[in-house]
Amino acid sequence: MDIIGATAVEQKKEEELETLTPEEQKDLPLFEEMIKAGVIYGRKKSKLNPHMKPYLYTFRNGVALFDLSKVNEAVARAQQFLSDIVTKGSGAILVVATQPSAKALAKEFAATHGLLYVTERWLGGMLTNFKTISARIEYFKKLKTDRAAGKHEKHTKKERLLMDREMEKGALFFGGVENMTTLPKALIVIDANVHETAMREANRAKIPVVALLSSDADPRRATCPLPGNTNARASISWFLERLGAALVAGKAMAAKNAAEALAAAVKKA
Repeated sequence: MDIIGATAVEQKKEEELETLTPEEQKDLPLFEEMIKAGVIYGRKKSKLNPHMKPYLYTFRNGVALFDLSKVNEAVARAQQFLSDIVTKGSGAILVVATQPSAKALAKEFAATHGLLYVTERWLGGMLTNFKTISARIEYFKKLKTDRAAGKHEKHTKKERLLMDREMEKGALFFGGVENMTTLPKALIVIDANVHETAMREANRAKIPVVALLSSDADPRRATCPLPGNTNARASISWFLERLGAALVAGKAMAAKNAAEALAAAVKKA
């Protein structure tokens, strides 16, 4: 179908909309929803990454507008990718979002779907020096366990103060990954440019990445690039809702497969 961008949706008169095919009319509500969430807006034309051109519809007032049909296709690919991971139960997924507009949304998203998360500073080596990071996570967990067991009381006041500070620091950086015992199966990154280090480490460790990126980013660094507005909370929320639906679908399929396998085993017995 022809691409319906922001300008088209805003300027089409009622009588013109009636001339659209049923398929085109079907997609209009979705496109209008995406526009309302601000998904369509990229960066200024001067900041365009040439590799993002295939995802663009046009420029308006010097600002990139994404091709919403291409965005929708990208979301569908990412949904299938994440759903497959969850269905197979092949590993944990790590969400990375440290910018103010995204961290609260990402943390809630991770908590809802049982994912690992980093919403404060990304620590260099999180993926490429996992052995060292794991040791720091274990130390943080030990501090928590020891304090809960009252073992800190045998130390001096100064020592307890230092341990409390270590725990606060650990909670800040490791609170979302304290259950990460192996490298994640995939990353969900909110804004590839903001998280260059995380993207680079994932690429080096050959860990697939689903990345929300604007028109100034390089989509080649992501396994599943999601072109769209990376600044607006409404846009980020729109993407996370759809990725969340894929995770729920994957869990449902995993449960169905497990039930069928159990039934088959019982029948065979």
